[in-house]
Amino acid sequence: MIYAIVETKGKQFCVEPGRFYDIPDCFDLPQQTKIQFQKILLITQKSNIFLGKPWVKNAVVEGRILHTYKSTKLFVYKMQRKKRMRRKKGHRQIMTRFFVESISLNGDILV
Repeated sequence: MIYAIVETKGKQFCVEPGRFYDIPDCFDLPQQTKIQFQKILLITQKSNIFLGKPWVKNAVVEGRILHTYKSTKLFVYKMQRKKRMRRKKGHRQIMTRFFVESISLNGDILV
């Protein structure tokens, strides 16, 4: 089992090749655009663990953007009792779904 921990937009995601993931929108790119992540904190390959300080050198996670969408609506409700004050606001985060194609270290694709 191969996986990597990737940092993007100040958040960390555990990714595996052949799967898709949703991250907060940080790309203004069209669909099917290839992307690369350079900030990789950790890579595991069977029993080998490559730990970065702070990032693993010469490591790249490659993928492509599938599409962007708005996530489900999150409601924020404020209320002060005895004051007749009620406030309800909604927010929808724009998300990007991307597919991880490969994880490579020192130019070699890990399988």
